Amino acid sequence: MRGIGAGWLTRLATLVPVRVQPAAVAVLLFGIALALGFYQIGHKSVWYDEAVSIGYARAPLDVAWAKVTGQDSNGALYYALLWGWVHVFGFGEGATRALSAIFGAGVVAAVFLVGRHLFSAWIGAGGALLLAVQGFFLQYAQEARSYTLAMLLASLATYFLLRGVDGSRRTWWIAYTLTLAAGVYAHLFVGFVGVAHVGWVMWSHRVHWKVALVSAGSAAILSAPLVAALLLRPGPQWQALLSGESVRYVITEMTSGAWPVADIFEGMVVLGVVLAVNRRDHRMGLLLAWLLVPIAVMLAISSVRPFITPRYVLVSLPALALLTSAAALSVGRRQLRAGLYGVLFGISLFGMLTWYTADRKHDWRSATQLVGNLSGPDDGLIVFPGYEHVALRYYVDRLGLSVPAPNALDAGQADTVWLVVHETPGIDDPRLPALISELERTHVRVGEPHAFDYIRVTEWRLTALMPPA
Repeated sequence: MRGIGAGWLTRLATLVPVRVQPAAVAVLLFGIALALGFYQIGHKSVWYDEAVSIGYARAPLDVAWAKVTGQDSNGALYYALLWGWVHVFGFGEGATRALSAIFGAGVVAAVFLVGRHLFSAWIGAGGALLLAVQGFFLQYAQEARSYTLAMLLASLATYFLLRGVDGSRRTWWIAYTLTLAAGVYAHLFVGFVGVAHVGWVMWSHRVHWKVALVSAGSAAILSAPLVAALLLRPGPQWQALLSGESVRYVITEMTSGAWPVADIFEGMVVLGVVLAVNRRDHRMGLLLAWLLVPIAVMLAISSVRPFITPRYVLVSLPALALLTSAAALSVGRRQLRAGLYGVLFGISLFGMLTWYTADRKHDWRSATQLVGNLSGPDDGLIVFPGYEHVALRYYVDRLGLSVPAPNALDAGQADTVWLVVHETPGIDDPRLPALISELERTHVRVGEPHAFDYIRVTEWRLTALMPPA
């Protein structure tokens, strides 16, 4: 497998001095990913999840600590880093998301290091570029959430594991333990990457199974407080149960495309399985374990409780990028390899362009501006669902607007009521029709709703104040 990607690619590599090549390529890939991550980073509106992150970061340290340890401990390490970040760079859309973009650029560089160590510099660079332009990856590289930090720590842990397996230095195993534990504090699913690591070592490097088990076990002990807190919390109701439709949703999100696009990437995964089994190639085996174990865990949990959430398995995305790069550059002749990789790169590039041009964020910015410009101090404001008011509050502070207190007890009795509804495609909340029926008893809707991306704003006035028809 060391010969994968040989030919014109490896001859081209000789044009660069061997000693500076890996570092220079890693820096170049980091720069490319950073530029892609920073492009239009503040263009899209902040949505609920990001508003929660920013709310924690802007709160006094003791308040933020109480919230993170009490109700939202998954991502605790990211919240701590973001707290320091926003107190230096501010809480604007671009400023808060920049931290994730930097982590995302680090993921791309780390993927190159893992791919180079497993196969070759060209396969590592190929996988890193596939990831850098992948729409699903870019979406979360431009989001004030913990996912790129989790991917970075999962990728670095994988690299340290490889160095530990290939050498005898204890330093690599210590670095692996600490990085894996930190990764769990960034997102719980990094722990399942650790499970994949242990299984891979026991399959391919049995001489190291004890030290791998001790290292992963030590990471588990270090992260036990977080895991215990998460297990005691009920799962969110918006997550999906296991079904054919939900599995398809996960695959299409991870491949940033429609189902035929997903088929191509699935073909690369199948090819990786064939290579791993037929050649007993432990390198392909590591990528497959890294890719499939977190997904398998999510699907298993979702068979008994709602748990399907594609972004949870973002920790597997670096493995998918490397696996497809290695599989594409291991088939047929050079022309076929180049053509297949070109198709995969083009698909990923299309996903990137779709992300930049599509409106996939909830447009709380525009909705809040409308309410702030048109509402009066005596108006009522109802935000539905109620928890979404944190996104509206973010823009009230960010834009210096004045709006009525959201969801006040007497909001529905005001002469003019503004109803701001967050709409989730495919999910109908039975409480909304009841709320509208209650408003219709005393109020009349004025004009047509103001529709924004995933947000609908309607104005209601007291029936007695409306002119006769």
